[in-house]
Amino acid sequence: MATTAFFSDSFSIYVLLASAAAHNVANPGRSLRIMNIKVYNGTGTPDITVTKTGGTNISLGGAVATATNAWKDIPVDTTANTISTTDVITITNDDVSTTQVILECIAGTGSTNTWDSKETLTVT
Repeated sequence: MATTAFFSDSFSIYVLLASAAAHNVANPGRSLRIMNIKVYNGTGTPDITVTKTGGTNISLGGAVATATNAWKDIPVDTTANTISTTDVITITNDDVSTTQVILECIAGTGSTNTWDSKETLTVT
């Protein structure tokens, strides 16, 4: 069986969270795959959850405890990390101290999707 490799643009979605709530990251019409989730938490170890449209967990196992005053890699569910052009990503944090989230992504399937670094995402 032959091995298949794909070339793809990589990019990060960097989100600053202002409150303990569900924050929606609007998709500008691109398919993508979230490969890693990094979270920085100021104090305590509140849970964080990353989901997509329909409530499907992207963070493996749903809510994951963060680390105190440190970055933490959150495991990604590789069966649910593909984001379609219409999906919305929701980041839910249990505490305002979880202030920074980086979603490390690649373009969707194959090499036909590219991400223009000048595009912006809307977070609500």
